[in-house]
Amino acid sequence: MRLLPGVPASASSRLRFPRIPFARSSSGSMAANGAAASASSSSSAKAGDGGAAQKPWLFVGLGNPGRMYRGTRHNVGFELIDAIAEAEGISISSKHFKAMVGKGLIGDVPVMLAKPQTFMNAIGESVGQLVSYFKIPLNQVVVIYDDLDLPFAKLRLLPKGGHGGHNGMRSVIHHFKESRDFPRLRIGIGRPTGMMEVIGFVLRSFTEEEQKELDSTFLRCLEAVRIMLLEGFNKSAIFVNTPCPQPPETLDRQKQSDIDSAETQAEVSSMKGGGAGAAVDSSKDGHATARASAPPRSFVLLKLVVRPVLLFAVLATCFLAAALVLFVLGGGGGAVSYYRLPTLAVPDVLHAAPCVENEVKEVERWWARPAARSAWHNMSDEELLWAASFEPRRPRPRRTSAPGKVAFMFLTRGPLPLAPLWERFFNGSGGKDLFSVYVHTTPGYRLDFPPSSPFHRRQVPSKATRWGEVSVVDAELRLLANALLDLANERFVLLSESCIPLHPLPAIHAYLTRSHHSFVQAFDDPSRLGRGRYRVGLAPVVSLPQWRKGAQWFEMDRRLAVFVVGDVRYYPRFRVACLPPCYVDEHYLPTVLTIVAPREIANRSVTWVDWSRGGSHPASFGVGDVGEEFLERLAGKKGEKDRCMYNGQPTNLCSLFARKFAPSALQPLLQLSTKILGIPNYFNILRVCHNQGSGKRKA
Repeated sequence: MRLLPGVPASASSRLRFPRIPFARSSSGSMAANGAAASASSSSSAKAGDGGAAQKPWLFVGLGNPGRMYRGTRHNVGFELIDAIAEAEGISISSKHFKAMVGKGLIGDVPVMLAKPQTFMNAIGESVGQLVSYFKIPLNQVVVIYDDLDLPFAKLRLLPKGGHGGHNGMRSVIHHFKESRDFPRLRIGIGRPTGMMEVIGFVLRSFTEEEQKELDSTFLRCLEAVRIMLLEGFNKSAIFVNTPCPQPPETLDRQKQSDIDSAETQAEVSSMKGGGAGAAVDSSKDGHATARASAPPRSFVLLKLVVRPVLLFAVLATCFLAAALVLFVLGGGGGAVSYYRLPTLAVPDVLHAAPCVENEVKEVERWWARPAARSAWHNMSDEELLWAASFEPRRPRPRRTSAPGKVAFMFLTRGPLPLAPLWERFFNGSGGKDLFSVYVHTTPGYRLDFPPSSPFHRRQVPSKATRWGEVSVVDAELRLLANALLDLANERFVLLSESCIPLHPLPAIHAYLTRSHHSFVQAFDDPSRLGRGRYRVGLAPVVSLPQWRKGAQWFEMDRRLAVFVVGDVRYYPRFRVACLPPCYVDEHYLPTVLTIVAPREIANRSVTWVDWSRGGSHPASFGVGDVGEEFLERLAGKKGEKDRCMYNGQPTNLCSLFARKFAPSALQPLLQLSTKILGIPNYFNILRVCHNQGSGKRKA
């Protein structure tokens, strides 16, 4: 086993590498959590007597057993498996199905590391039995192997593909019943120079200079593995496939190597003679070997003249054919995806994203954006969440005088009976640059609003939602991700069709955008309706002392919103383990945000709800309940005023919205809307925000 520089041989030692700042670039425990919805496969679970158990990921390195093959180019898969084991403290000491196997954890994710002890041509026999016995999904089997077609120390991470002429991969695919739908990490070993045979090249050891370069590549591989397990395959693929600038000495070495190779081939061409026969054989190492005798001297001059001409003709023909195929299959010049699937408006992880993150225009082209005039798009949930969580890699622009927008996200069962009140709320302010609207409704229901309405074409692609089930939180994440696609949105508030505003839009906008906290309610309820709902299947990710409860109706800033849509650490565990009478919508956000960002939430909601009547549902208000005194009391103008904290200071302005109002309450609400959305109330709130929001945020 070739140790990485500075890595002790002890199995208990672990390497520590800097994290790559994707959606969770902040300090603290936020950095340890995932973002992409595509990583849900890493949290696959099955029900058990004690809760939910994750299925392990299997990392298989391809190579040949025995000392004579140790440290050779063809065994680079074994080398990387050893490096992962050293870095994560996993002992590869047991033997299962003709493979050396080690089991352990990377973060909270169970993994298995395997080095099959069959020779390369039969390696699939061992891998197939491991996958079948441990019932590992193919999308959690990562095969690591050497690739002659990649430059030395270069990497390529793909979700699926063929064997590319590698006999080891050919054997694996055969024992997977010809399925090619499993990830693979290819490590480039380059091609031999001069007349060196392939068999001799792949069995050569690395030079000291190559080992240093390969060690750097292994460090990148280790970080890619951690990103894959904790943040999702797509982010790992972007990290691996992104080309980064090479140091000058590496470029000089490659250039000199190309020159030496050209000189060697020129000398051989002028010196060799003989017949034109060729012999091809294959070996257990997995690569074909070709030997060709040199042409007679009389043909040397002819070869030097004809070969460049033929090469040019072949390249020109291939170029024209490729252009024609792209034009026909792409629909008149459009691009065709790698697997000839319809082109999507989201980044392709198989194509490298730019390394230079300070070029805003270059980075923005990798993000999906629905048209500004409509919130509709054709992305799947996985693509949507991936695009939303990937977005924060863009550097924050310089602060301008233009304020950010507040995204009003309506989670409804169907129509919006109080829409006329909200239209008056949005249109009466004259500030269309202060807000955006998103509506998630029942699938098949279509909102019908005129172009003048703020709700016109603001419906997002929706799925069936049942209150009390995890589909409610799925819908919340869907709304949040759609709103994140607009870079101008800074604050995000979740509302229902029964909510009403209690203050004018400019006042609410100022209250939220000047706040130092996100308004998420979280409290520790020791009763059976609080801690009594905790499920042991959430451990060890969430412990009982960390368990919190709170209101469903949240408001949060952009940084927390990005974390939530990219969470692959907590939410997959809640989806599996938190089943009724454990309700995800009441416990997920309060618990997780208390764990990862306790200082960034206000521990209260800005949506007023009346629970004084008891029962499992809040009080509902109809036409007979709505009056001027009632609304003024809700807005904090009259009666016994509530006290709360705003930016570290006590205030009476605690609620910005209220629910639950029946459709019959619309007419009295419209008649009293000037009382709710009046100018005096607007200036009162602005004065509070100015006095209490001008201080610096505490660390």
